[in-house]
Amino acid sequence: MPTTMNKARVIAVKFLTPTVRWFKLEAPNSARQRFYAGQWLDLQIPGSDIIGGYSMCSSPMEFEKSCVFELAVKLSDHPAATWMHTECSVGMELSYRFGGEVYLDDNNSSVAGKSYLLIAGGVGINPIYSILQAIVTKTNFSLKLLYSAKTQEELMFCKEINTLIESHPQLSVKYFLTEASDTDQHDAESLTFDRRMNETDLQEALHGWPLDQVDSFICGPDAMITSVDTCLKRLQLSPAQIHFERWT
Repeated sequence: MPTTMNKARVIAVKFLTPTVRWFKLEAPNSARQRFYAGQWLDLQIPGSDIIGGYSMCSSPMEFEKSCVFELAVKLSDHPAATWMHTECSVGMELSYRFGGEVYLDDNNSSVAGKSYLLIAGGVGINPIYSILQAIVTKTNFSLKLLYSAKTQEELMFCKEINTLIESHPQLSVKYFLTEASDTDQHDAESLTFDRRMNETDLQEALHGWPLDQVDSFICGPDAMITSVDTCLKRLQLSPAQIHFERWT
């Protein structure tokens, strides 16, 4: 990971959910930089030594084209997350550096002919959504997303994902709500289940795919990663096909 910090300016802010705030940042001096879908960055709070780690939720191609990247930060008691929710605003300049060893190899020859199973829990959708956006720019692939959140209002990027499904028939998604309430309104166009995803869901997602051509990316709470990793191995995926980094 680079040791030097780069500069980016906040150009847009909004809430995606009641607990997740979205930021768009512009890095005008990014000509020699790049990030890969699935990576994260260290973000330093101005005037302090406080650093928070957040995954990009935007496409690397957008960064290469327009020098902008996006973050979605969940409110927590971590000082960096608290500052991002209570003090960060448009016009502020932040220091950052890209990092992360788990990401999509977006070379066309690497993606072609592959099947991708993407699995996200909560705010873990951030790097998974970045990976999804990178894959759909390629050809000759299959892609399934299993996405779990507590409630309907905590699901992020659903509208954007459902729009991608309309133009990419090789993409499908299932949503899972672990603490669904009576007020949750399910989108008639999507498959939404009021329960946790389980091994049967993973088995059904893999059905019909040549297992030696599958790559799976997982991001979510630690217990979820452990459970999904165990299930996928039981379903005959090798460790080399299962990609994740644990939150620390």
